Amino acid sequence: RGQGAARVDLTTDLRGVVPAQKTPVQLQLDAQSTTAPEGGLRVALQRALLQAGAAQASLSGELQRSNTSAPWQAKGQAQLKAFDPLLWWPGGAPASVRSGNTQLNANATVDLSVATPSTSPDTPATWQTTLARLAGQAKLTLRNSLLVGVPVEGEAGVGYRLRAGFELPP
Repeated sequence: RGQGAARVDLTTDLRGVVPAQKTPVQLQLDAQSTTAPEGGLRVALQRALLQAGAAQASLSGELQRSNTSAPWQAKGQAQLKAFDPLLWWPGGAPASVRSGNTQLNANATVDLSVATPSTSPDTPATWQTTLARLAGQAKLTLRNSLLVGVPVEGEAGVGYRLRAGFELPP
């Protein structure tokens, strides 16, 4: 506190191959973090890209507050294209999840603020108290996707729809 601003830049481009599937993979990251007096902080993610073959997940956004008593502000976008999370699942996924093809196609946007808690710093926050301090908008749209072989699409807050002829197990 009371000190000048500090900045950290992080840029990486990691590439490799998943041996079992012989799939080329890539992780690209470009981010900056800047601190300011009085507890101000800004973290900017220009680009995070996770790619395996033609499938990819991308994320960009910003998280910031001007001082320790100011609300956190979060803005960002995310996109999935033919993304299969099983490739990234550590130790392999359960057999029930591996039984069908998963390709997720989604877009998400977030523009939220979280007010500073009015409780003592010694009082642990619960998800309910954090949710009560949340304001703004978030949207997730899932289109033309397969989840363990089941076609699925929908929007957050609207629910999900199964195409005719498909059922979810109880």
